[in-house]
Amino acid sequence: MAGLFACIAALVALGGILRQVKQPQAALEHQRRVEEDRAWWTRFEWVAGRAVPPDPSDEPLPWTAVLSTFEALASSARDEVQQTAVGAIMDVAATKSSARIVDDKPSDVATNPSATSHALSALRTYVDATAHTPARSTAVKRLLYEAEVHEALVRMFPDNLTIPGGLRAPDALLMFGARYVIVEIKAYSAAPGRQSTARFEAQMRGYLAGSRNSAGLIVPPVAIRLTKEARDAGIHAVEWKSPEDDAELAKAVTYLSTR
Repeated sequence: MAGLFACIAALVALGGILRQVKQPQAALEHQRRVEEDRAWWTRFEWVAGRAVPPDPSDEPLPWTAVLSTFEALASSARDEVQQTAVGAIMDVAATKSSARIVDDKPSDVATNPSATSHALSALRTYVDATAHTPARSTAVKRLLYEAEVHEALVRMFPDNLTIPGGLRAPDALLMFGARYVIVEIKAYSAAPGRQSTARFEAQMRGYLAGSRNSAGLIVPPVAIRLTKEARDAGIHAVEWKSPEDDAELAKAVTYLSTR
């Protein structure tokens, strides 16, 4: 009996020791998590300030670097608050980079296919990694669609394609001798309403104004209905969702380049 009491006493003592050990371990784990959160936010603030500089005259990070860095931050985020912060800053950065094709510089993408491919890869990686999470960005997804359409144009018309610079310029120009086709890419997720359709018809009319030897092509991932007035003005639309639609896109461009 004395031996039993001794075993019980030993177990009680052991339990007390284990509790004493667990307490500092829990404190250390809590401190570790606090430090990791602090390090995450410090990194986030540093990158955010360079992705979207407060001073407009400051040069932002290259777009591909922004994408890869924030994709890593989204992957290491510990909670929805951090993921939401990533998605919010990416929406702003992507909106400000709407004129970018390759690393912040509008360029003739047909002359730089490897850089364009790298930018596309970074966009796809971010969109795929953040899908169905608070870090997803509608603006980044829109840029991915635009880049994919540009890639399709490079595949089919590498010698005719030019990317104009400037926020008010069209997304692409396809030159066929003295005639050119103006391309505007619209990344709608659902068929736009009449008000939106009227707005981008007016935008394309502005691009075509003063030129009798040009046509306009609107490229969305959904079917849209243009007005008869728009079609009479040389404005057409073709649906493009994936490379499977390349043939229809090529057909539309070829038609507009020869009519």
